[in-house]
Amino acid sequence: MRDSESLAKGDEARGSQQSSGPQGLADVRRLNLQRVLAEIRDRRAVTRKDLVAATALNRVTVLDLVAELHGRHLISEHPSVSTGRSGRPAMTLELDDDHLAVAALEINVDRIRILCSTLQLRVVHEEAIDMVGEGLSPDHVLELAAMCVNRAHRALLRKGLLLKRVCIGLPAFIDHRNGTVLTSLSFGWNGVPAVDILQRSVDADLEFTLDRLANLAIREERARAGLMPDSGIVLLYGDMGVGGAFQKGGVILRGDSGSGAEFGHISVDPGGPHCYCGNRGCLEMYVGIRPLAAALGIVDDQEGGVMQRVLDLLESGDRAVAAAAREQAPWLMMALRTLQTVFDPRALILGGHLGSLARLMGSALEEGVSEVENGRATELRISITGANAVLAGGVRAARDDLLAAPWSA
Repeated sequence: MRDSESLAKGDEARGSQQSSGPQGLADVRRLNLQRVLAEIRDRRAVTRKDLVAATALNRVTVLDLVAELHGRHLISEHPSVSTGRSGRPAMTLELDDDHLAVAALEINVDRIRILCSTLQLRVVHEEAIDMVGEGLSPDHVLELAAMCVNRAHRALLRKGLLLKRVCIGLPAFIDHRNGTVLTSLSFGWNGVPAVDILQRSVDADLEFTLDRLANLAIREERARAGLMPDSGIVLLYGDMGVGGAFQKGGVILRGDSGSGAEFGHISVDPGGPHCYCGNRGCLEMYVGIRPLAAALGIVDDQEGGVMQRVLDLLESGDRAVAAAAREQAPWLMMALRTLQTVFDPRALILGGHLGSLARLMGSALEEGVSEVENGRATELRISITGANAVLAGGVRAARDDLLAAPWSA
């Protein structure tokens, strides 16, 4: 019995070792395709010779992988700039800009927006649908979203581009793995399989992913922040509530149940009122659009109507709005200090509508962010990407997801 148990444990250990690495030649090839394509994405004017040096793969293998990526319309090649030397110039490789497209779809209480780009992130189509005053039932909203995607797909075909992936952003607690909205206060949704519904509703064979708004916005924030690649950044993102995201290098924290980095539910007042999440005194009960609307006496039957009226006042420079915004500053400072202590990020970024609020808070906010104990300063920034962060980050996410599985393109 002991011998048979030992053999079983040995088989289990070998199986575990095998499952953690490539299972065969097909997996090795896929990993090599990923490596080569990542080098082409991240470097400018890279040649086949450069790829051999960067990947340590032999020349024949690199040539074969490049040929497959070219055949799948993932890359293109062009003559390099002449150096004046005799002989044929080397061919440089770059992501394709003429055949494949990806899209980001932002679904919010006031509107639906779609942005489509090539693999080089060149914008090729965009559209917005106003939803203020419309119903927010899942069937209605996702039907409008599907119509938006179908129109984009047809418009891209007329330009000779094939839409491959769509990344959806929603203000909600989300199960990213199966594309389900777990709960959304803004929409009043619970357990909505958004990805499944959209895949059944669109005319094209597309891959969809679903994520929170902040998890998409942080990708664009990182791209524009000018930070070291492995720097940690924390984003507090304002829509109707307060979302958040944390990214270290290229990894975004999601959490096991989909609620990771929901910084709007940090308790800043343990004795405060109950929040819908079950906690007490959550940040988004004191900071953001809803508490600002309550302070200003703004009431509307539709969440989108409340948002639009508050945003109009934020842009107007109204004194009452500025005073109400400054009243929110201590609560926001408390949350920022907590995030600074927990994550020790290189940068804390205020995005979405929090950027507009932060500008009104001024020095009252800046004075509340101190250096961490080891003397390293965490830089507080207001987003420079503004309202476009979700869509811009969404097309990056869709593009990178496509490039992560080049064999399926």
